Amino acid sequence: MHLSTLDATRLPLLLLGHPGAGKSVLTKILAARLPGSGYTAVYVPLRHVTADAPVYRQVQEALDLTTHGRVDWADLTDQSEGTLRVVLLDGLDELLQAAEHSRSAFLHDVVEFQRREAEQLRPVAVVVTTRSVVADRVDIAAGTTVIKLAEFTGTQVDQWRETWNRTNGSGIASGAVRPLTAEAVVRCGPLARQPLLLLMVAMYEADPSTSPIETGLSETALYQRLLENFAQREASRTRSGRRDLVKAARDQLRQLAIAALAMVNRGRQYVTEAELDRDLTALGMAKRDIFARFFFISTAQATVHAERTLRSYEFLHSTFGEYLVAREIVDVLLDTADRATSRRGPVTPDDSLLFALLSHHCIAARRSIVSFALGIFAGLPAADRDAVASLLTTLIRGCRTRQGSGQYTGYQPTETDHVREIAVYSVNLVLLRLGAAHPLVRLDQLWPEEPEAMWRSTVQLWRASLDESNWLAVLSLISMSDGVLLLAMTALSDRYREVSYAKLIGDRELAMNLAMGQTVRTNPAFVFDDTVDADETFARWIIPAAVLAIPESAALSEEQLQALVRSSGRKAHDILQICAQVLRSRGDILPYDTTLSLVRVVAGFPEYFEDAIAAAVLTNPKLLKDVPEIRAPDYYSDRVAAWLVVGHRFNDGERQPESDLLDSLAAALKARLASWPW
Repeated sequence: MHLSTLDATRLPLLLLGHPGAGKSVLTKILAARLPGSGYTAVYVPLRHVTADAPVYRQVQEALDLTTHGRVDWADLTDQSEGTLRVVLLDGLDELLQAAEHSRSAFLHDVVEFQRREAEQLRPVAVVVTTRSVVADRVDIAAGTTVIKLAEFTGTQVDQWRETWNRTNGSGIASGAVRPLTAEAVVRCGPLARQPLLLLMVAMYEADPSTSPIETGLSETALYQRLLENFAQREASRTRSGRRDLVKAARDQLRQLAIAALAMVNRGRQYVTEAELDRDLTALGMAKRDIFARFFFISTAQATVHAERTLRSYEFLHSTFGEYLVAREIVDVLLDTADRATSRRGPVTPDDSLLFALLSHHCIAARRSIVSFALGIFAGLPAADRDAVASLLTTLIRGCRTRQGSGQYTGYQPTETDHVREIAVYSVNLVLLRLGAAHPLVRLDQLWPEEPEAMWRSTVQLWRASLDESNWLAVLSLISMSDGVLLLAMTALSDRYREVSYAKLIGDRELAMNLAMGQTVRTNPAFVFDDTVDADETFARWIIPAAVLAIPESAALSEEQLQALVRSSGRKAHDILQICAQVLRSRGDILPYDTTLSLVRVVAGFPEYFEDAIAAAVLTNPKLLKDVPEIRAPDYYSDRVAAWLVVGHRFNDGERQPESDLLDSLAAALKARLASWPW
């Protein structure tokens, strides 16, 4: 459809998709199926042409590669007069990730290429493909048509699974191949919706020697099985003995983990080959070209000046890298804990490698890393968990006074900032300590002396050193109450950041003041919180109710309000008095449901609040229908009855459907007070 529009020769079509979604295959099919009578198609794999060359040169290089230099672009356009020329630029992400210089303006270069070709009466349509994850790194010209290849739907996954089983029918019948079950696919969740990852799951399940993916299998165990199985399959090509095979697979996964850490510590989803080589060298690991063997690793490459090829690596699904990071961290913790014990007793732990890996990026920002670490810890023997917890406690206690060995100072995925490194390292240690053993950790377990002061200064260090996104991630993961730390794993809006900080450092007075002040100034939707005192919870609600007339969606339910009164003890009368005052002063502008809740709460105490009820009834006659007891004339004393009658007489407000009830009540009260001088 795009190729038949006027914009086709003025702007490119941008095709987005995950690795393995079928972008390259689609462009090749398009090139093959466009009828030759109306179209002239040129397929340009951007990974095989010079990255920094102008677009027309890249097109020519692709023609040279395909035809051994026999076809010239200018000649081709002359000879294809009468057809629409279609250039298919496949793999823009490869240029963006691997090129030495920025190509963020590449799509504008394409627009300029189209403009110049059109000026020479050689109009050309252009289709550009790129991975979705790097689309934000390119400037997209206004008006550009963008298409995204979606993940498989549930129906498509089922069709794929049925095709797989049918194709492997003979192997399944003989028992050499295990069928891919719907249960296994469902357990894999989002992984199964990406074609290449679904193939990986199918290959794992096809091997009868592996444990099947069953319901109840944890996400951590699933990733462990998939990655270890694939690594062992790759290692079996060059290893035969069982021991050698396991070691080779473990070494391969460790290199993949270092690649994952290279991405995480740089705050990116990819790493260049040069960066990875530097990291491996700094960590004392041999460089091996293993990444091309794993199809869950995507390799982007670009040619520079025709003699150099630059590469970068990315996991097809970020959770593969995040699992490997968690796995590497736990392995290093176990090794460090082992070395910290000897026959003569505990020794000072050497945390040089741990500090190198954990001092650049806060793992709270990648919540999956924390979740995977928790899953790995849960599968360890109790003795190992306790040893790791003890190690982490020691490291947290001495974090700010640690003396590094300098062994891994060459590992620098980020710029040197000693304060930030200590902050990031300490927050990562605390997160891991909360996940390693018992989920509750007392502050005095971490710092026997002045625990509250040490904790407060540590949190303030985090706040001063972490960027906004990392700091917010920390606030959403760690909570503290009465000197006890807990891994919260909750969602947190930026709106409540300062309140959460005050709670985290244990400053309850500050937290209360901030919460109430924020309620008045920003009027956030009220969230009932049964973990705080009743008077504080009520105050957070009543302030905007009295001052701002909060919307109905923010109102307390009647049940919650009644529960607050019941749980307030001696303060119950104070809360009821505030409710009554709100009815007296704001009953005419409050949402009806809020007014109704307040009336039902105070209606049981006419001797104190009948005047507030009367004030609310005058502006909301519907209350007489919804709260029957206040419809009885005997509910009101003579003083309030007289005031209600007078108020009704001079009430010039708009009549409501229930105004007749108010008329009847006023008439009954006036009859009761017949002896009064009206």
